[in-house]
Amino acid sequence: MSIPIKNADDIDGMRNACRAAREILEEVSLAVVPGVSTGEVDRLAARLIGDRGGRSPFLHHRGFPGNICISVNDEIVHGIGGSRRVQYGDIVKLDIGIILRGWIGDTATTIAVGDIPSATARLLEKTQEALAIGIEQARAGNRVHHISEAIENFVVANGYSVVREFVGHGVGRQLHEEPHVPNYGRWLDRRHRRWQALRPLRAHRPHHRRRTGNPHVPARDRIEARGTIVEAIRDGAYRVELPNGHRCVARAKKEAPPLAEGTTVQVSFHPYDMSKGHIH
Repeated sequence: MSIPIKNADDIDGMRNACRAAREILEEVSLAVVPGVSTGEVDRLAARLIGDRGGRSPFLHHRGFPGNICISVNDEIVHGIGGSRRVQYGDIVKLDIGIILRGWIGDTATTIAVGDIPSATARLLEKTQEALAIGIEQARAGNRVHHISEAIENFVVANGYSVVREFVGHGVGRQLHEEPHVPNYGRWLDRRHRRWQALRPLRAHRPHHRRRTGNPHVPARDRIEARGTIVEAIRDGAYRVELPNGHRCVARAKKEAPPLAEGTTVQVSFHPYDMSKGHIH
């Protein structure tokens, strides 16, 4: 692990970008109300980012078509704004970033839209507490695993488990810098040589999928979206347009019959490459 070292001027630049990201997050959060579409929220964030003289670090990153990430209910992270409308009782995760004078600010939160079930409210409460516990361990002399183990110990003690496919990350000049910060402790899976952990849901913080030597992504972690075929390319490959205007190349199964332009299809994407996908 090689963590880029910043000087005082660099830290000031990062602080300004992070302050702008936080202010945008606070303003966008006020717009998350019943009836608003996630696409409208995305466009509002884009305007606020532009108003500050910045641009989105997420837009077009590995083909990602959104300005921010908007994930609703059981969507863990990296959701894409579109036609879906927020409902009373939803929880909505906003992950917002900005590039400002060459530095990246990146922040996230989860919003309860109206009254939510007590079990969901407890999840949000314990997640916020886990964040504070992790921050308390981020101090000189400690290692990353002190942060990770403190978070997981608290989460497990409260009857939850953590997402292992996504981890926290540093920012600076690049969107995803070292160190990568898992929300789980040092349990090594020797087959894949990577950190291992438990599963379900702890998704209050921005997360990044750590790249490993194993490129396989479980089906449950892939991004699903509906789109319309706009062009047949060749050998079962098609150009597909999503509802938000993003276009990708998607390949149908070998045994599938030819698909006509205008056909609505379901496309599965790798979470960090939405330039291509699979039709199923």
